[in-house]
Amino acid sequence: AAFQERKGVCVLISVMDHVFKSLGGDAQYHVMLSTWLACFVDSAAASLDSPELSTLVGVLRTEPMKRVIRVCLSTIRILLSQERRQKELCEAVIEMKLPKVLNLIKQKKIKDIELEEDIEWLQKTLGH
Repeated sequence: AAFQERKGVCVLISVMDHVFKSLGGDAQYHVMLSTWLACFVDSAAASLDSPELSTLVGVLRTEPMKRVIRVCLSTIRILLSQERRQKELCEAVIEMKLPKVLNLIKQKKIKDIELEEDIEWLQKTLGH
């Protein structure tokens, strides 16, 4: 409860926004994994908006390790699954060029069923 009261998920996103590139691979993964876990709490997911989504899309552009990509895509999927905000958030990530980023990730032919499913779901949801 204290984590949510202090908007902990927003703090994690802020860490990603400011120092993610300078973190080692394991630290990047743990920050991303913590963000993903926090997003399973509806109020935490609802507290994230376009700026936070922009940070997540930015993480994908840094070409992180496969496991960071997987968790980041899954986090974006959770956020875009919010029915009452889906249209607004989908429009935002389209403007951030997420479909292009998804295509670039797909071209890498990473063998990971969950990652592939998330890409397919995101592309279908975004209409791309």
